[in-house]
Amino acid sequence: MKVLLTGAGGFLGGALATELEARGHEISGLGLSGRGGWPAVDLTDPGAAAEAVRQSSPEIVVHMAGQPLPAAAEADPDGAFRANAASTWNLLEAVSVQAPRAFFVLGSSAAVYGRPDPAIAGRVSEEAPVEPISIYGASKAAAEMVTGGYGAAGSPSVAILRTFNLVGPGQRKGVAADLVAAARDGRGVHAAAHNPSATRDFTDVRDAARAIALVAETRAKGTYNLCSGSAVRISELADVVVATAGVGSDGQVTSGSDRSEDILVGDPTKLQEAVGWQAGIPLAESLEAMLAES
Repeated sequence: MKVLLTGAGGFLGGALATELEARGHEISGLGLSGRGGWPAVDLTDPGAAAEAVRQSSPEIVVHMAGQPLPAAAEADPDGAFRANAASTWNLLEAVSVQAPRAFFVLGSSAAVYGRPDPAIAGRVSEEAPVEPISIYGASKAAAEMVTGGYGAAGSPSVAILRTFNLVGPGQRKGVAADLVAAARDGRGVHAAAHNPSATRDFTDVRDAARAIALVAETRAKGTYNLCSGSAVRISELADVVVATAGVGSDGQVTSGSDRSEDILVGDPTKLQEAVGWQAGIPLAESLEAMLAES
């Protein structure tokens, strides 16, 4: 099938491009900075978005482009909403006019959930309230609302994937990447864990790419959590990095407020039932691949 993939030069987008090509799909990839050798297209420009759709004539559109960094979104809220919400609107409008039978997949984030009630945070389902507490989360929620509106109108059909924390080869920013960098540089891994009591849900980027490909191929409409469903404290993640890297641990964790109720772990049941997907790459294997990179 002909796939228009935005954000093809990014961490998840790059893994997805590799997965889709391996599955025999014809990829038209887009980026913003031209990373990965893909053409740079500014999707916040409606005309550019329309031209990209016209040239690719896609059967599937997978929208992974946007501002992926919460800190950068906080520093530039206007830019975050343009990158995450306006680009989605422009692309959907172009698809609805030029390729209305295409299937549209939006890459969203678990940040739309905000900080769920600790009483339910063990396994957050797609039915949990969308209550973002950050600019990044709000911009992603806005993109979801736009996508849902087009989906309700039926042109195009849509799926939304709320990705929880990702790990794996190619990652340069994020909790796991920071700990791996500390191990590689000979710094204290546990000291680099800035929120050691928080609990997160980690999925290998290659597993995530496989999930998105399955949703796209099967045209599985709906909203899905893309996650492993496994709870890992950041301090435990640091332990795995230390063990995998074979480096000494300083045994220290960063001081500060205890955020033991800072829990965000997803329930992947809906995605598993829809497309038969299940996370399969162990966390230690993901970290080993990251450590092996120069």
